[in-house]
Amino acid sequence: MLVVASIPIHIASIVSDSEEIVEYWKDKDFRKKIIIEKLFYTTYQIAQIFLISLVVFSLYHLTGLVNYWDTSELFPNIISSKFQPTAIEALLLVSVWILSAISIWTASLWYTGQFVKIKKYSPEKKALVLDNVLTIALASFIVFFLFYICLYIFLDNAFIRFKSGGSFEGMLFLQTFAEKMDYWILAIEGGIILIFNVVTFTLGKISIAKRENFVS
Repeated sequence: MLVVASIPIHIASIVSDSEEIVEYWKDKDFRKKIIIEKLFYTTYQIAQIFLISLVVFSLYHLTGLVNYWDTSELFPNIISSKFQPTAIEALLLVSVWILSAISIWTASLWYTGQFVKIKKYSPEKKALVLDNVLTIALASFIVFFLFYICLYIFLDNAFIRFKSGGSFEGMLFLQTFAEKMDYWILAIEGGIILIFNVVTFTLGKISIAKRENFVS
């Protein structure tokens, strides 16, 4: 989910700049520095969101609310606080988290290098205006579809429901998949994210090095 959240944050960091920066986008060396700076900014913002989420999660444990989740019928698909992953599951979970964190960089690098094109600076909005908003929106949707629809709703949901003993009502195909695959769900998820990272990093790096029309 943090990868999806990074999309609007990164785009906002690009457009929220001064009029003078437009000329710097035309220079290859300065452009690389700008993009790296924006990537660090996006990472910093996402790190803040992660830390806030971690604090909230810790409060749930300290207040005992997580124990309420274990017994409440309102949260039938929450993995128990007593859930102990196997060594393989723990390794795969950590791998998925690390690869997902890397995706924040690679995804941002990809659609910045491939699609971002500055049209002008708007004094009224005090921000840069992008020339191909629909293309950027489509690229953002691809990231959203992969990480939210494919990975979160299907693979993560299958693993969570299987481990929590939750109901697969309306999603019976996930039950069969989870029972046969179990921790292989995490392996498949990690493999998909790894391929995504390699492809987006490669395409993004090539585009940033070769593209010249970052300003229309």
